[in-house]
Amino acid sequence: MENIDKYLYYRDFLIKLSEYIIKIAHERDGKDMDDDLIVWYKNAIKRTYEWYDKGKKGMLSQCYRASLPDTSRWRDFLIANRQYFLDTYGIDLMELDKKRLEKIAKISERGKIKTDNEFRMIEEHVSELCEMDGNQEMIDKLNVLLLDYEKLAEEKLQKRRKRSGNK
Repeated sequence: MENIDKYLYYRDFLIKLSEYIIKIAHERDGKDMDDDLIVWYKNAIKRTYEWYDKGKKGMLSQCYRASLPDTSRWRDFLIANRQYFLDTYGIDLMELDKKRLEKIAKISERGKIKTDNEFRMIEEHVSELCEMDGNQEMIDKLNVLLLDYEKLAEEKLQKRRKRSGNK
C-alpha cells in the first residue's frame, strides 16, 4: 500500500462491503437481516463517505480493521471484488485473511501475546474456530496464550496501582 491512498482504499472497501451486505439482504428478502440492520449499513455508507471527505482517517482505519475478520464469512464478496481492488489498488482481497492467519501463526509460534491488538486478534480467531468446530488443539493452545496475557496484564495493573497508591 505504499503508492496508493490507503484511506481511499479503506473507503472503497467499506462501501463495497456494505453494498454487498445490503444486496445479500435484499436477495434473501431480509430473512437473515432485519430492516434496522439494512438501514444501519446504508448509513454506514454515508458515514464512510463523510469520514473520507472530512479527513477522519482514524475512523476509516478503525472500521476497516474491524471489518477484516468478517470478510472471511463473505467469500463471495472477496471473489466478486477481487479484480477491482487488484486493478485499482494492487491489493488482492484473497490475501487479506491470509495475512491475518500468518500473524496468528507467528504469535502462536512465538508463544506469547505482546499487545492488546494481538490479544483481540487471537480472541476473535478462537471465536471463529469455535463457531466452525475448528481444530481443538489450536483452540486450546491459543486459549493458553490468551490466559497468559490476561495474567500479565493483571499483574501490570496491580503494580501500577501499588505505585500510584504509594505516591
